[in-house]
Amino acid sequence: MSSSLWREPLSGTIRQDSKVIGAICLPETELQEFIDQFNHCYGPMRMHIEPPQFVPPPATPAPLIPVGSTHRRPFRVPQPGFKPLPFDKPQ
Repeated sequence: MSSSLWREPLSGTIRQDSKVIGAICLPETELQEFIDQFNHCYGPMRMHIEPPQFVPPPATPAPLIPVGSTHRRPFRVPQPGFKPLPFDKPQ
């Protein structure tokens, strides 16, 4: 059991012949090399990894955008060079 609260998802299946005997967390990088090494080492025990049908793409860091940042209100004070919007009250 992991000591942390967050754990990697179990994304691969370990089989012995046709029987499912467990699940395994597959790495995001060098996936095929990991599977080949596992199958080579545990092959004599008739164990092998079957990768998932869909391998999720590696997680890319997405820019953090504050909630509501795409719904901006007009500036309270008119800025130089900008015309007031039709629904703004004249000040």
